[in-house]
Amino acid sequence: MLVATDDGYVGLTSADQVVAVLRQQVDGMRAAGYAGTELLDSEVTVLNATSALYRGTMSRQRSDGGEIVRLTATYLVTDGAVGRRFSVLAVHSAS
Repeated sequence: MLVATDDGYVGLTSADQVVAVLRQQVDGMRAAGYAGTELLDSEVTVLNATSALYRGTMSRQRSDGGEIVRLTATYLVTDGAVGRRFSVLAVHSAS
């Protein structure tokens, strides 16, 4: 899985690396009082028989309804021998 943000990109080549990155995200959201995510907008573009792009704009919110962060991300979803996977996560610039 390739993760790309304004800060750079990293290739995650093992399940342990993916879990470590996700754990870091979850820990940060918990520290911010995360309670849920509201999907504000989304779109799917089928590229071919084995891949599609999913773009979504989300609002991560605290239990009091306040917004922690709003972000847009595009995922490349691929369907291979092991099933569907997020192969790329690209977080859009805030501007």
